Amino acid sequence: MKKVLMKIFLFVCIGVSAFSEEELSNGVKQNLNTNSSWDIPIVGENTKLLLSLSATDYPVTPGDVYRIAYVSADREIYFETTVENGYEVNLGIFGNINAKKLTFSEFQSLVEQRILTAYPDSMPSIMILSNGQFQVFVKGEVQEATFVTAWGLTSLSQIVDGILTEYSSLRDVEVVSRDGESDIYDLFRAKRFGERQYDPYLRPGDTVIFKEKHREILLEGAVKREGKYQLSDGEGLFELIEEFGGGFTAIANPSRIRLERIVTGGTKIAESFVIDLSLGYKSSTELMNCDRIVVPEKTDYLPVIYIEGAIQPESENIYRNNTNNNISNSQIVTVPIKEGDSLYYLLWDFKDQIHPTADLTNAFIHRESNGEEIPVDLQALLYEYSPKEDIVLKPYDKVIIPFRQFLVIVTGAVYDPGQYPYVPNQTSSYYIRMAGGVNPQFGTTQGIKVTDRNGRPISKESYLEPESHVYVPYSFSYYFLKYFPIVVASVTAIYDIVRVLQIFEVIP
Repeated sequence: MKKVLMKIFLFVCIGVSAFSEEELSNGVKQNLNTNSSWDIPIVGENTKLLLSLSATDYPVTPGDVYRIAYVSADREIYFETTVENGYEVNLGIFGNINAKKLTFSEFQSLVEQRILTAYPDSMPSIMILSNGQFQVFVKGEVQEATFVTAWGLTSLSQIVDGILTEYSSLRDVEVVSRDGESDIYDLFRAKRFGERQYDPYLRPGDTVIFKEKHREILLEGAVKREGKYQLSDGEGLFELIEEFGGGFTAIANPSRIRLERIVTGGTKIAESFVIDLSLGYKSSTELMNCDRIVVPEKTDYLPVIYIEGAIQPESENIYRNNTNNNISNSQIVTVPIKEGDSLYYLLWDFKDQIHPTADLTNAFIHRESNGEEIPVDLQALLYEYSPKEDIVLKPYDKVIIPFRQFLVIVTGAVYDPGQYPYVPNQTSSYYIRMAGGVNPQFGTTQGIKVTDRNGRPISKESYLEPESHVYVPYSFSYYFLKYFPIVVASVTAIYDIVRVLQIFEVIP
């Protein structure tokens, strides 16, 4: 019990007391005064110190300052020592230790064992007062060769930010130690798969060499992880898709993978191939730098139908400033369909894209398979749905939604026949006046015919709707003057022919 209490007391003294120091003959600081205090850093304000104390793999680093304490003859004795550049640590009366390639935990065990050997039951302890710092040299495919400041827990991956170029390789980073030993590390695998052996701690005197990447492939489409991936020697489609890309998604179509390649030599600029991986990775296709691999989805090969006419893009209303609604603004949308899809359920998703001036009641379906045209009232179908009126779509059907033209057509015996802008609540007489009125020389107001856009007769006193047709009939004098000269010319020609035949006695 007495030993336990003494050890607790010793740690309390280390944390809250301070001791005056005197130089021993061997250069190690030692204190025998229990009434003075230590200047121990507050670890809460020193992230590096906190990490080095908690990390089991913190390496002994030149420049580290350690404080060693033990009990001898009921006195607390402590001293400080610094790790030298060659990893030598002077322990005073306990000799020297070369701590190269040792973690702090391993070093701690060696020191405690030495002290216990010399002073049994001395309850030795060792703690880190400050961490050493050093520089490593970085060169190769980098922005510029430079020195980077590091400390014991600086890993290789922590120095890459801001120093690499777009051509730097992360798959084969070389680290040359102070002793000339060289190792190759794969930072991609370290980051992606957590393989820590590829992301070592840097050591004093290290030189880091980044090389230029040779094969970078763009992977897109129905894979779990799209992106650009650098391939090492011996790696191909399997590693690219299954390891780096995470494998195919559930809707991928492995039978029609597309490879696009930029050709760097010869007369060709680019080429593409289709690769079938539905039976496994038996393809011998070699991947080259700048290749693009696209994995399609199964839905990419669904049959389609077309919606044409009075629809507008979802992101932009191209008709907002168009009052004439010219048919040249018609759009075409290609929509994949599945077996059994009906017109109602397909158009319901597009109802917000139907143009306000669409003539829904006069839409129709052009069936490509047999050339049939099927009239359909989309207004009733969409807003007064009846399953009996719905139509099951077939591949390559064209759903035509015409525009409703806001004009009225005036023809016949008027001064200026043509198309005139629709004005609500106007009868046929308004549009006849717009056309210059009835020409009294050739026309008559008797028998004026008015039809709606579907050709159905309506009263000339009714308010007209867009696309109505007003016809002013011609008078008898118009037809007489138009056809009388033709009749006279024809009779004269016949008379002349008869006279010629009589002269030549062809007829009596």
